[in-house]
Amino acid sequence: MLTVGILAAFLVDLAFAASGAWRAMLAVSLLPTAAFVFGMWRAPEPHPAAREEQADTVPARSLLASCARPALVIALVLAVAQQFTGVNAVISYAPSVMEKTGLGVSDSILYSVAIAVVNVVATVASFRLVDRVGRRPLLLGSAAGMAVALGGLGLAFLLPQGVLQSWLSLACLVTFIMAFAVGMGPVFWILIAEIFPPALRASGASLATATNWLAYFAVGLGFLPVARAIGETAMFWVFAGVCLFVLAFAKRYVPETKGRTFEEVDAEVRDRWGARARQPAGAYR
Repeated sequence: MLTVGILAAFLVDLAFAASGAWRAMLAVSLLPTAAFVFGMWRAPEPHPAAREEQADTVPARSLLASCARPALVIALVLAVAQQFTGVNAVISYAPSVMEKTGLGVSDSILYSVAIAVVNVVATVASFRLVDRVGRRPLLLGSAAGMAVALGGLGLAFLLPQGVLQSWLSLACLVTFIMAFAVGMGPVFWILIAEIFPPALRASGASLATATNWLAYFAVGLGFLPVARAIGETAMFWVFAGVCLFVLAFAKRYVPETKGRTFEEVDAEVRDRWGARARQPAGAYR
C-alpha cells in the first residue's frame, strides 16, 4: 500500500505538472489524510484485559539488556541504512534527478511514474520470493543490486546531457528501485517483527520504525543541499557506499528467519555476534 500511495502521488503530480499548481498537488493529500484520521477515530482500543495480560508477560529487562541487545543493534542499523541508501530521496526527487539530464518537467514526472509502477510490481513479486528464497538472500542481493545501480547513476551524471544520459539514468533508477522493492524494502519490516524476543517485540519494532522515519527526515532534508555541495555523482556514490556497508553488515550479522522459531533465530544471532551464552529458560516469555 505504501508503494501504491507513492504511485498515486506521482500521478497527481503528473496531472498538475502542466499548470505548475503545486498547491493543488499538496491539497489533494488532504483527502487520504482525512480518511486516515476518520478511520483511526473509528478504530477500537484493545480490550483492557488483553493489555493487562500483555503487560504481565513483559520482563523487567529493557531493550538494552543482553537478551535483546544484538537484535536491537541489527534493527536500528538496518532502519538507518535503509534510508541512507537514498531510496526515498531518489523517489522524492526522481523528477528533479531526471530534469538534470535535460528532460522537461512533464517528461521528468512521466518517467517518475514509470519508476513508481516498477516499485509496485517489484514489491508484489517480493510477496512470494520472501518465503521461497528467504529474507537473508533477498537482503544481500538487494544491497548488491542497489550499489551497482547507484554507481551507474553516478556515472550517468558525468556524461554530457542528451539521450544517452537520460536513458542510462532511467535504467539505473529502475534497477535501483526494483532491487530495493524486492529485498531491502519489505525485508526490513519483516525482520524487525521476527528478531526480537516475543515480550519485547512491540517496543523493539516501534523503536526501529521511529528510527527509520527519523532517518528518512534527515535524508529528505539534506539530499538537495548536499547534492548541490558535492555534486550528484558524489552523492549517489555515497549512497552506493551505504549499500555496500549493508551488504557487509547483513552478511556478517543478520540471521535467516524464514520458517524458524524465535529460539532458532536467537541462537544464530548469538552465534554471529559471538554471544554464545544462553538465557535461562523462560527468559523471553
